[in-house]
This record gives sequence, C-alpha cells and structure tokens, in this order.
Amino acid sequence: MEIAPEVAVRKLVAGDSKLIDWLLKRLRKGEFDENQLYSSEILSMILLSQDGKEAGKVVMEKGGLKKLIRCIAKYRKNDPNSLDEVEMVENVFGSICALLNGNKENQAAFAAADGLTLMVTMIRKKRYTQAAAMKVLNYAVSNNLKNCEKLIDISGLKAVFKAFMSRGKKTKKLRKELEESEEHVLSCIVQLFANLSDIRYLRLLNKFKENGYEKVERLVEVHEKYFSRVENAENAYLEEHPELQSERPSSEKYQVERYMRRIDNGLHSLQLCSVIIALVCSAGNTGILERMQQVLFQQDLSLQNVKETLEEYHANMDEEESKTSVKMKKIVKNLLGIMEQVITSANKPTEPKKSVESDKDAPSS
Repeated sequence: MEIAPEVAVRKLVAGDSKLIDWLLKRLRKGEFDENQLYSSEILSMILLSQDGKEAGKVVMEKGGLKKLIRCIAKYRKNDPNSLDEVEMVENVFGSICALLNGNKENQAAFAAADGLTLMVTMIRKKRYTQAAAMKVLNYAVSNNLKNCEKLIDISGLKAVFKAFMSRGKKTKKLRKELEESEEHVLSCIVQLFANLSDIRYLRLLNKFKENGYEKVERLVEVHEKYFSRVENAENAYLEEHPELQSERPSSEKYQVERYMRRIDNGLHSLQLCSVIIALVCSAGNTGILERMQQVLFQQDLSLQNVKETLEEYHANMDEEESKTSVKMKKIVKNLLGIMEQVITSANKPTEPKKSVESDKDAPSS
C-alpha cells in the first residue's frame, strides 16, 4: 500500500481483493490490538487515495459506513487507552469523513445509521473524540438540507454551540487541534444558516440572543483573534521583505505570497466568522445588530472590516470547483450587497452604547 497505493486501490475497485472485508472485520473485532491500528491505517490510505471515491463505493456496498460507526460508538463513553488506540480512532474518523465528503447518498446513510445522534452525544460528553466528532458532523451537514434539519430536530444545536463556546486549554500542544475544531464548528454554523428556513432557522438565530448575547460576544472574540493573527502575519512578511513595500499595491508576487501567508495563519476561519457575522447582522434583528456593533467597536473593529474580509473571500473563490463552492459564492455575493446597506443605514458608533438588554423570551433549542 505504501509503495503503490494507487495500484492496490484499483485492484480493490476491480474486485480482485477481499481486503476491505477483512479490514472492516478486524476493526470490529474485540479489544484493541495492533491489527486494528494497521487495518484502520490501510483503510484510511485507500479512501484518501486518488481513487478513493471508487473505493468508497466498494466500502459502502459492504456496509462499511455502519461498521465504522459501530467501531467508534464505544468511545462515546470511554477514551482511548493508548497512543496507538488514539491513532486508530483518528484513522476511523478520517475514513468516515472521506466517505461523507461531498456525497449526499453517504450523508443520508450516515444519518439513517444514527451517525448524527452519535456525533452530538460525543460532542456533549467532551471526551477525547469531541473534536473528531465535530469534524465528522461538519462533513455530514455540508450542503445537505435534510441532515441540517435533522440536526436541529435531535437538539444538536446545544452540542454545536457548546463546542462553539468552548475555549479549550491554553497550551501550545493543543492549540492547533483546538483551532482545527473551531474551523469545523464555524463551518457547521455557516452550513446551518445556509440551509435552514422557517422555525429551524429562527431557533438557530435565537441562539445569538440567549444569555445577554453571549454568543455574539464569543463570535467577535474568535473573529478578533484570527483578524489580529492574519494581520500580524502579513506585517511580519513585509518586514522580512522590505523591497515589497513600494510594490505592495500591484505586485503579483506580493499578492500571492500575501494570500498564502494569510491562509496559513487562519484566514479561512476569519472568513467563516465574517460570513456568520454578516448572516446574523442581516437577519433583521435590531438587538443582535446593535450588540454586534458594540462588541466590534470595543475591539477597534467595525462591520466595514467584516465586509472587506468577505470581499477578499469572494474574490478568491474558484469559479466552478463544486456545487457547494458555487452556492457559497452566491451567498457571499448576496451578503456583500446586504452588508453595504446595513453599513450605510447604521451610523458608525462614536461611543459604545449601553448594553442591550437580553431577550428573555427568546426560545431555546
């Protein structure tokens, strides 16, 4: 597999091997052992290879998704006991993500196998698998209306926003994992806003009114963190390359390097934050809008900064990459028009206003 994974995958797709049956069987067998680790690693390599989509069809035909869900179900109560077991669990979660990625049939099968409920349970339990469960949940709801609706119906909003409000441990070792999880939480919220309507949409929006607009404050906190990091990274690059200072407005080299440096330092999370801020502020709720402006002002930011991030996001979106990206590009384009109106109609605050009273009657999910 390591020497020529493409050849091995093609044999599997052609039906020349029963390896997938054996791998799935080993993953479900008794207590953890090294064979389970090797099986999970090989399966993950197969599904993430160039021919992974075709291999995924074979896995699905053999009931592999259900078997993988059963394999990780025991970790809703117990954490892995060793580093090898941790690696095995991560490989299985990675395989599930590969099966779900952009495949609506597999997303539907995942929901039918109670995969959404299991992920919500894992996120609530706050065990080791919380971050991996959040990633899988994001893949499961991506561009999928039915799964977004089902997530609301199983009270999944509580789990999603519990993860959203979590600040995690402030250690260098865990910072990368925490920020990857934050990105998936933000992406999941964007997907919910993009797909929900009627009462489910209102339940989502009302989350930002609860407890004195605490989630508005948290959203701006996350936005400011990535905004500062992205800007600091760009300034550091300019200090390293002073010759670009005069070329900054037009240099193609600078623009490419600038964007890549920003991506490496959390630009995508900043863009997702900006999309959520725009979605929330354009929903027509005066209380949310006013509180958002107040908290942004306290961080020396404004809705104009949010709009500028959205403009950069829209400008760098691929034209015809996938249905999901085309839909997102249309959403961002519409948000830019709405944000222009919101900014024009809302006078820039010169002083923070008194705290907006929380809506005590806002329904909770």
